[in-house]
Amino acid sequence: FASLTNVHPGFDPSNVITARITLSGAAYDDPQARSRYVSQTLEQIKALPGVQSAAFVAPMPFSGAEIGGDFRFEGRGTPEPGQEPTANVRNVTSQYFQTIGIPLLKGRYFSDQERGGNVGTAIVNETFAKRYFANEDPIGQRIRELGVNQNPGDPKQYEIVGVVGDVHHNSLKRSATPELYLPHHQNSWPWGNFVARTTNDPAILTHSFTETIRAADKSVPVTGVRLLNDAISATLSQPRFYTLLFGLFGATGLLLTVVGIYSVISYTVSH
Repeated sequence: FASLTNVHPGFDPSNVITARITLSGAAYDDPQARSRYVSQTLEQIKALPGVQSAAFVAPMPFSGAEIGGDFRFEGRGTPEPGQEPTANVRNVTSQYFQTIGIPLLKGRYFSDQERGGNVGTAIVNETFAKRYFANEDPIGQRIRELGVNQNPGDPKQYEIVGVVGDVHHNSLKRSATPELYLPHHQNSWPWGNFVARTTNDPAILTHSFTETIRAADKSVPVTGVRLLNDAISATLSQPRFYTLLFGLFGATGLLLTVVGIYSVISYTVSH
């Protein structure tokens, strides 16, 4: 358990608060409407006192959700059935990596100028780069036929512009898997999490953070407001319980041993 708690998640969860939203109804059927809502809400969150940066991500690390799919590489032949490259996919706004502290290893982060078109942009993690481009530079390579949550009008291809560090997205016990990040303005989903990094204790901002999101559109439900550190801690509840249980068994066994030895020695001395 001690070793598990010392595993670095791949980002800095300190001073980060999160909240989940779901966009439903005809007003948010249009991907552009979802993008406008997210952009406008982020501007309001960034204006809160103590907020250093803010972003949007779907799915959120340590939320228990994963969205994955297969794809093809431009310029490579069609893979054999069952051998298609796969990756978990996340759509994020431009400041996501900086907000939760995922390091850039090569290339560049997303910018606010990433927009739709026939060719979009993508960022991959280190495991993705090593698995699919062991002897090549991933920057400039293109991905097509992405089989996950595509909206009408989304790019047909995505060009890799950056490589970031690996992240343990759901469990500190699991090794990192290939990850593909897409800009929210090019591939938006009707749900996800706002995240904000603060300059002081984020718990102080819980109320204002939540109310700011609700004020953007009162019809949008806001749930799962919590600190990112707490989300990670929740995934350790089972090993924490087992550690406590085994520790209790060990202490009980030690106590019984001490009492037994004392009794035997006491009986021996008295006779």
